[in-house]
Amino acid sequence: RTLLGKPDLPFALGELERDHTTPTVTGRSYQLTAMAAVAAADPHTLLVPSAGLGTYDGTHFASSAYITLGERFATPCTPG
Repeated sequence: RTLLGKPDLPFALGELERDHTTPTVTGRSYQLTAMAAVAAADPHTLLVPSAGLGTYDGTHFASSAYITLGERFATPCTPG
């Protein structure tokens, strides 16, 4: 935004996998909380949810989940 001189440029932030967050996944809850805080603090940032997306190992999205996440990014919505 600074380099482009566009302080209101929309930004989309995709969540990490959230459905299998456990204490053994170090830092994931912290990262999800931080992502939500960034989006809440910036009216031009959109948080794209990952709820319900499947993984192949409890951490990394499965191929079909990436497609769904991409569709969520592409869905018309308003940041903030």
